[in-house]
Amino acid sequence: MSNAPGPRMGVEDKDYKIFKDFSLISGDGFELQLVNTFFLKDNIPGYEFNIKVDGEHAGTCSVILESDFEKIADFGNFGVTVDHKFFGIKLPSRTAKACYVIFESYGQNSLLLTHDEGNHSIEKACKELNATYLDTLKFEDGRVPKTRYIVSL
Repeated sequence: MSNAPGPRMGVEDKDYKIFKDFSLISGDGFELQLVNTFFLKDNIPGYEFNIKVDGEHAGTCSVILESDFEKIADFGNFGVTVDHKFFGIKLPSRTAKACYVIFESYGQNSLLLTHDEGNHSIEKACKELNATYLDTLKFEDGRVPKTRYIVSL
């Protein structure tokens, strides 16, 4: 695996363990409703949201709060799944932008976005976010390669 750059957030580790109130984030024509807060391995905190468009479930997104990109090398800071009915309205990039407020509140100034190689809709979202291509991870165990981008907030 390569070493992806990742600036330290500049906050104490104890601050990561304090979940802030992001129960509802309104975007342009959609809402993110908090479903869950969680910790990954190494006590990496995260938020999980349902995406609602006109009150209808349109997908889910996850925010992972970690600036050491090596720790999140193959999954990144942000994940999104959009229901097929809502394809074509740029929800991946729009929800990512709406979540910037979370990252910024924890002092994070760049994000690692990771997607399965060949996922053209997420690759398009990375371009809409003005992300910079970092690299592609190849795995010896047969997993799908992961393409990685960096977004500056």
